[in-house]
Amino acid sequence: MMSKQTAAAEIANHIVGPMKADEFLDTFMPGSQTISPSPDTFAGVTKATREDEMYGPWVSVLTSTCGNKIVHRDTHNDRISDQDGCSFGPDVTTYPHGGPHKIPDKCDLSRAEVLHEFKFDPSVDPFDDESEGFERVTDAAKETLGQITLSAIAHLGMQFRTHVFSVLVFPKYARLLRWDRAGVVVTEKIDLSAKGHMITTFFRRLGDASKSVRGVDDTVNPVSNSRSNIEAIRQALNVTRGVPLFEVKVDGRTFIIAEPTFFSASSVFGRSTRCYRAYHVDGPRRNRVYNFKDTWRIWTPNRLNEYQVLLRLQKAGVWNIPIPMCGDDVTSDKSPDNHRTRTQDYANADWVKTPIELRTFQHFRLVTDVLDLHLEECTTVEAAVTVVRDASIAHEDACKAGYIHRDVSWANIMAKVVDGQLRGILLDWDMCQELDETKLSKDKCDQVPERTGTWYFIAARLIVNEGLPLRQTRLDDIESFFHVLVYLAALFTEHIIGSTEVLTLFFRSYFQELATTGGQETGGRYKISFLRTNGDDLIPKLENVALRTILLFLVSALQERYPTETKNLRTMTVITKPKEDQTLPPMLAEVENNPHWLSENLTKALDDFDDEHWTLHGALVRQKPPRPAGAPPPGHQSMSNRAMRNVTKKGQKYKDGLLRPSVKKVEKQRDGREGHTKKKRRLV
Repeated sequence: MMSKQTAAAEIANHIVGPMKADEFLDTFMPGSQTISPSPDTFAGVTKATREDEMYGPWVSVLTSTCGNKIVHRDTHNDRISDQDGCSFGPDVTTYPHGGPHKIPDKCDLSRAEVLHEFKFDPSVDPFDDESEGFERVTDAAKETLGQITLSAIAHLGMQFRTHVFSVLVFPKYARLLRWDRAGVVVTEKIDLSAKGHMITTFFRRLGDASKSVRGVDDTVNPVSNSRSNIEAIRQALNVTRGVPLFEVKVDGRTFIIAEPTFFSASSVFGRSTRCYRAYHVDGPRRNRVYNFKDTWRIWTPNRLNEYQVLLRLQKAGVWNIPIPMCGDDVTSDKSPDNHRTRTQDYANADWVKTPIELRTFQHFRLVTDVLDLHLEECTTVEAAVTVVRDASIAHEDACKAGYIHRDVSWANIMAKVVDGQLRGILLDWDMCQELDETKLSKDKCDQVPERTGTWYFIAARLIVNEGLPLRQTRLDDIESFFHVLVYLAALFTEHIIGSTEVLTLFFRSYFQELATTGGQETGGRYKISFLRTNGDDLIPKLENVALRTILLFLVSALQERYPTETKNLRTMTVITKPKEDQTLPPMLAEVENNPHWLSENLTKALDDFDDEHWTLHGALVRQKPPRPAGAPPPGHQSMSNRAMRNVTKKGQKYKDGLLRPSVKKVEKQRDGREGHTKKKRRLV
């Protein structure tokens, strides 16, 4: 989990407040129940002389005035440790009453309804109703903001939720907060003596509220262990009896999912993508396993969702992309608007101290064919490079069809077994964009105007300077493929870069460089230096000759994007269609003139190097630091062994899972693609 400082910085531009307490209740927790005001209701809290004296009176008041449908527990002594050893946890936790499970005495975020955070010193309040910007910028205030943000991240991540509520309590006042994937709405100070009934009214209504009002995703339902074919489903999903199963619907079709195989919710706002293996229950293709993606997509009235994009790419004959089965925006009969964020609707309200522009996010689900392997689960360098090559073919085909991916990254390249061999797949087309802006008026497909991509792998020129986002180009994505291969080389192959400390320093400099300039995140300077110096910090130190040669070749082309004489990095060479009088550097000209430049050169390397060059120091080895971006979470069920058993060559097992096509074969596939596509690229 990220640090408090990082969490505070991320949420800082997504805070909407201060909202009037009565408006907050009417908007987000409507109901007829209203508790009468009483100045002494929270006297035990307001008279406390230190923080730990506030918990008991607070719990007592809520327990006695808010009904028996919710339960409040003092959990300040129960800290939760994440995988990085960071400790956090709410001081008081509210749980729903009833149901098959016993109410926990300790903090259980998988069942929590509301998290309460207490602070005795008002100066650490991250919000200031009187200041012009609403946010308090002291270090202590930022630490509090980071703390409550981390709790909200964990709360949203541990359940199927559309939004969550939390409370920030001080001796004299409290604030109610509502978090969703667009940001957080914060109330004004609620005086516990004069307006304490607003707090008790909120919790009284919470107890009577529907699941959707409370933020529970009512489109997900637990599967009973008494289901007739439950064991067959568990076996198909490769999960044990103790793992809970859930039933979800996508476009009218029913699927059963278990624990996620991928989870990227490291922030409150944003897409928060989770991937599952899903068992199809009904329809002509029932009793099969598919890949299931649950995400919050950026929504605009005419923007295509990923399912619609994949159908277009499939129709255009694009290879090596997920095969779409179904996909749709999530809706609920009980809460038709609950699966679209609401924070942005109040970002320019009259009471907002600093109006801001926030994006709208829509809950979306996509079902595709199963993808067997993450890149790190390949057994050899040669296998991993081949998977990347296949993904580059998908990118080139998409560019030919008029689309640019814009988020080429480690997590978005996977592999599956096709006809006995591994095939790389480029996935996550949610952020793709049309290359030809003139088509926008014809198709009315809204484009995302902001910079996008995974920070580790985004092209350096897009993040090196502050200012308006630059339009991403085909070459930016090619550079992202290069950064993926550098990631592979640094963390999963043998090298003599030095000690663990040196590798950690390289990793942080190359992939995690981050500064704030003019209120905007910038980075990429080390990437540029790496390219300009032929990758001397890593490439010559790689033990695998083939990978070393590939990276040196790619460096020789990409370094021409960043000429050493350019002082203003924002004016560096950009590959677009060159003007008639413009002369490009030779390697960039080659990239511009050959739409298959990357895949053909990777294929040539795969074919030209002897097996000895690939096998010597050719096994993937996991270097110690740090955890890979987008890697499967703890508990991820690796599919590599099963996938490798299905990979054969002429009836014999092939040790590294590769059947390498030659350059001629790749060209032949392209030449005869249309007919082959109709046969192979069909809807599941």
